[in-house]
Amino acid sequence: MIKLESVSVPATSRFASLYQEQKQPVVDYFHYQLKDETVYENRLAELKKQIISTRKLSSKYKELYETVPYFR
Repeated sequence: MIKLESVSVPATSRFASLYQEQKQPVVDYFHYQLKDETVYENRLAELKKQIISTRKLSSKYKELYETVPYFR
């Protein structure tokens, strides 16, 4: 089981400050609320439901790698 801790990180921009304070219009960009006590458990449950095709992902990465000059 993963143990979660609360860590205080100073905001370095107005966007980050509004996010930490959970104020408009920034909260509209996120589908979860930091003040929700179950936010981490809910996010973990969402991630467990996602199915990622590693073959498809690696194929797309290879395509990108072969077409973008600065990746070589």
